[in-house]
Amino acid sequence: MAAQSDAPPSLVQVLRLGLLSFRESEALQQQLVLRHHQRVREENQENQENHQRVKEQSHTLLLVQHPPTFTTGLRCLPYPPPLLEGLRQTGAEVQRCSRGGLITFHGPGQLVCYPILHLGSFKKRRQRGEAIPVLLEAFRERFNVSLSDVSLTSL
Repeated sequence: MAAQSDAPPSLVQVLRLGLLSFRESEALQQQLVLRHHQRVREENQENQENHQRVKEQSHTLLLVQHPPTFTTGLRCLPYPPPLLEGLRQTGAEVQRCSRGGLITFHGPGQLVCYPILHLGSFKKRRQRGEAIPVLLEAFRERFNVSLSDVSLTSL
């Protein structure tokens, strides 16, 4: 008989992906979101108790490093081809993404964290419109504590 742990189940599944292209990590994020939506629909058809459990078990944090990559977001106008070619000549990929930023460089040695969360499981905060700011602050605080554990500071 296996020993039972007294530790509570993890609320967030952490996937350490190592070095992975931006497009591959983006595809994985989309797969995880689709899988979550499918599980919620299936469980919602069964009963409400399972529905809440599935939402709470659907939090995932992807930890990844990307090869040299410039990403341009939705707020960024398309770059002229000569400028894009200049960026590519540095050896980096240039990828347009669905996020709201301008241009961001990602590279080896840089830890990128992609949280995939079911915001509906944060009902009280969501009703007051606070879910995302509260989550971002909690992530920032947790990352700063983790960095200080290894004698690093954030920018």
